[in-house]
Amino acid sequence: MSPSSAQTSELTSGPIIGADELSVQLIQPDGMPAVVRINWPLRPTTAAAAHYPAVAAAIVKIVAESATALARHKGGRTMSNDIKAFLLSVGGLLAVGGTGLLVLWAVLS
Repeated sequence: MSPSSAQTSELTSGPIIGADELSVQLIQPDGMPAVVRINWPLRPTTAAAAHYPAVAAAIVKIVAESATALARHKGGRTMSNDIKAFLLSVGGLLAVGGTGLLVLWAVLS
């Protein structure tokens, strides 16, 4: 797949901690199925254990926003796609909450 034969759209991006950023792109090559590319930082991301819930929340938020953007992109802006996007976002928030509770439990144990 050459860059000239593919249309690339950024679904979302954002910081996860410090200068580390996560971005999610939709790539639509000519004559091939579309793919989603997640661009992670080039080096490992480290965070103090106390800050880990915020890092996990940032990652889940970016991924949930990209799923919302993909649903809107694939089907246009319809009530059905907005509901799917909302449910994906709620699922992401529940995952963040669960991660935070696990970290809190580990710290308190």
